[in-house]
Amino acid sequence: GLATWDQPDPLAILAAAARDILATRRGGAMAVRGLVDELNRRTSGQLTKRGEPQPASLVVKEVGGAKAWTARLREGDPAFGIDGDWDAGDVRLTYGNAGRGANESSAMDVAGDAAALTDRVGETVRGTCVFWDRRRGFGKLVADGAPRAKIFAHCRDLLARDQKNVPRGARVRFRLSQTDQGFQALAIVVDGVAPGAVDGDLARAFDATSVRCDEPPASTTDAAGPARPTALAVPPLEERHPRTPLPAATAEVRDDDNASFANAVR
Repeated sequence: GLATWDQPDPLAILAAAARDILATRRGGAMAVRGLVDELNRRTSGQLTKRGEPQPASLVVKEVGGAKAWTARLREGDPAFGIDGDWDAGDVRLTYGNAGRGANESSAMDVAGDAAALTDRVGETVRGTCVFWDRRRGFGKLVADGAPRAKIFAHCRDLLARDQKNVPRGARVRFRLSQTDQGFQALAIVVDGVAPGAVDGDLARAFDATSVRCDEPPASTTDAAGPARPTALAVPPLEERHPRTPLPAATAEVRDDDNASFANAVR
């Protein structure tokens, strides 16, 4: 993609401009989205394709997006750093000693919050939704008191009927679980859900089990608590929808040519 640019190394132009911008920023850091907007202004007229001026954001797009672009910056100059969480959409590009210090501090804070959450596994906790992918139906939550440790959440674990998404910034209540991949939220209830929107039977079932609604438990017992319900009590189909006997067929066949068919159906 970058081979079609008139400049031999458009990434180098962006890197130089990014250094200049970050040098004027407090702490040597700036949100990546805002930085790209500033690069569009700062490099205006310096980037062209076939003689036509192009924005810096097109360079970022052609290398694979903001995440890939910042990775390329850091490969070329290790003084660049990243502070934040891509999933939450809150990422800053840093440069220099201040940036490295921020990264180290951030890593320590995340580890501390994760350790605090480990002690709360199995408990019902309060938190906030910081990211949600509406198309794929999953997101990230943070628990009160541990804002830097992200907790995976899936729409299958929402207790409200027909709810598939959680608004960013919404307050939630959930049961904290931990897997090999990290923390996970179960039995999620979003603040402001209308009365009666949560299925009482499902809520009681999920309060007692950590399995998802479409995955039956592998065992009926839980080492960490009481027996799990294997399924909700649902009456047989015949009891819910009793059959009504059909009236006997009484058809007259007047066409002699259909006599054999009439004999067959009688």
